[in-house]
Amino acid sequence: QLHECTIGSHVADGALDLYATHGDDVVILVGHPESKQWWRNFSEARDVEVLVAGVWRPMRGRALVGADEPETVRPLLETYRARFPRAARSLDGTSGDERVRRSVVVECRPR
Repeated sequence: QLHECTIGSHVADGALDLYATHGDDVVILVGHPESKQWWRNFSEARDVEVLVAGVWRPMRGRALVGADEPETVRPLLETYRARFPRAARSLDGTSGDERVRRSVVVECRPR
């Protein structure tokens, strides 16, 4: 099943506003993942069409849980934090390792 994910300038009708790019990949930080359900649809890689800057991009999205894959999540989280420096304040945990452990990101890679 194909999922559509709109990443753009508004947060309505399921659109996501905050993303960072990591090379050709799109990184979405899941805010307060313990209270969100949508990202669990990506516990296994799934095809997704992502609208970035007005262009639909065929991608494959997968949720990465920092507690399970810290070495994979760490550089993606740093990429996100570089684009959104204030995001560091909203991440749980005091140390870098703790922030990574508590983070969930959805990484979307080109198909």
